[in-house]
Amino acid sequence: MVNNAGAFSGEENIDDYDISEWDRVFAVNVTAPLLLSVGLKSILNPNAVIINMVSTDGQKGSFSSISYAASKAALINLTDSLAINLGYDEKKIRVTAVCPGWVKTFDENDPASSEMVPFISRSTGSQLCPLGRFAEPKEIANVVSFLLSDKASFISGGFIPVHGGYSSVSFDLYAESGRNFDGYHPEEAVRIQKEKMSQ
Repeated sequence: MVNNAGAFSGEENIDDYDISEWDRVFAVNVTAPLLLSVGLKSILNPNAVIINMVSTDGQKGSFSSISYAASKAALINLTDSLAINLGYDEKKIRVTAVCPGWVKTFDENDPASSEMVPFISRSTGSQLCPLGRFAEPKEIANVVSFLLSDKASFISGGFIPVHGGYSSVSFDLYAESGRNFDGYHPEEAVRIQKEKMSQ
């Protein structure tokens, strides 16, 4: 079973916080994987595998998507809790997580598919990845496929990072090294976006 559904809220205001957004995001990102895992336990095969899709956001704080970051951190912990409880069960169910960084699930030429990823993120995300690009969806799927296979028969708990080294980058040290960071400032990102739209 792969718990892949996710909810995101990218416009949370700490000075006027909407707790209903927190509840909505946690319901999808944490409560649903818990309910599915424990609710389906009785019909899962022995040695079954549960994969939770977490995120690099679950390893750090967030300015505008507080509920998403907190929910992914909770899901990382829930993964370990499920791995303990289901591992000690007679069915020996393995539970682990995959932790993607930026994944190219959008088409720059299709505004509708790009709406989920803000322009500033699309323009700078690959720069903060040492491999210099977003992951392709199939690269995440390949890791999931491995974890579901017998080749991963002793992997349970924790998470597998699939982020191209993204979480290893410290922005202050990146800037200190003198590396260029095009489009980091929001006003510059807006200018670049307007130029692209006028072409």
